[in-house]
Amino acid sequence: MSELNLRQFHAAAILRMYDQTKEAKAGDLNVTQIDQRIKSAAVHFDRMLTNHEALVGAAKEEDLEVHSGWWDSTEAAYIDLCATLNQRRRELEGESLPANNSHKVSPMELKLEPLCIPSFDGSAYKWLAFKDAFETLVHQRDLPVAYKLGKLRQAVKAEAVPLVGSLYSGGYEEVWTALKNRYDNPKQLAEIHVARFLNMKSQTEDTSRALLGVVDGVNESLRALAVMKLPVDKWDALTVPIVVSKLSTRTQREWCMNCSPTELSTLNELLAFLEKRAHSLSTELCPVADHHEVLHSSSKQKTTLRLLKSNLATTDDGNCQHCRGSHKVMRCPVILALKPEQRFEALKRSNLCFNCLRSGHSSKLCSSGNCRQCGHRHHTIFCRHKSQQPISSNEVDSSVARPDIISNPPSL
Repeated sequence: MSELNLRQFHAAAILRMYDQTKEAKAGDLNVTQIDQRIKSAAVHFDRMLTNHEALVGAAKEEDLEVHSGWWDSTEAAYIDLCATLNQRRRELEGESLPANNSHKVSPMELKLEPLCIPSFDGSAYKWLAFKDAFETLVHQRDLPVAYKLGKLRQAVKAEAVPLVGSLYSGGYEEVWTALKNRYDNPKQLAEIHVARFLNMKSQTEDTSRALLGVVDGVNESLRALAVMKLPVDKWDALTVPIVVSKLSTRTQREWCMNCSPTELSTLNELLAFLEKRAHSLSTELCPVADHHEVLHSSSKQKTTLRLLKSNLATTDDGNCQHCRGSHKVMRCPVILALKPEQRFEALKRSNLCFNCLRSGHSSKLCSSGNCRQCGHRHHTIFCRHKSQQPISSNEVDSSVARPDIISNPPSL
């Protein structure tokens, strides 16, 4: 539990400085004191982050949410502390932020939602997108060094890139430089993205999703090469035939009919054609059925669904709801030994339909037939008209479906 104690110690130090800074009046702190507090807070934050990662790495899955909630609140206090200190420092020096300086960040910006940095799992083809986003959102901004290191460790998966997730991997500048030395290799990156472009999967299906997948794959690879200052806009004579070869036979035929038979087509023209074709495939209309046919079909579906729900709801486990014996309640010897009015009282609290003696619906919604002896809306075992005569099993099990008969059960 040493990591837990150390994490709590450094967090308490940050919160203490946070409270002291909030309580300090204008003029209580000079520039030197403010700079020292910023440096001290950065050291505590860095060490707190190291111990926090060790705890998260060893925590159970059900405890991760607790750790995450604790970290969010503590990180917010640290950001607010740095923002307040920097603001007071600028006030003391009489400085104001230049309006056209895109690399500076105001204290209010630090109080916004945490920056969402795309993750990097060590895959070389993802490096350029990650580097561009991280440099824009974090690296080139006027943020505390410890905060930058924390964001870098959050974005790069430690299991895939151990040099970032080790307990001691150096300061922010050392870690960022090590990452760039390993992955920012122009020759290797160019080969990877060219290979991804050439090895795109051929499309056998002529669907909107397949065509948009081709467009996105081409754009992703060529944009990465363009970021590396390669003249991809001059490669149309090569890229267009390669992309066309990946399309389905039907789309290739449509493209040949669409493009000029004598002039070279550009890649932008081909991608625009694929976008338009993908849109047309996603909005193909189905034949509209006759109005009366639609109404009849809808009514029939509703009736079928109601009957299905009713039949499903009436299933039970096969045991008698009255004595729990291995027989149906309609054949229960205890019930059959009683008079009809006594049978009703005995089953009154069983939540059964008194027309079919099954659970899950009322007699008003029951689709079974009526009494075999008198034709009224109740089960045969409740009938009083021939109560003196023995009831046969055929008379007891009345389950002839008559969904057209829906009436209130008679009072017994």
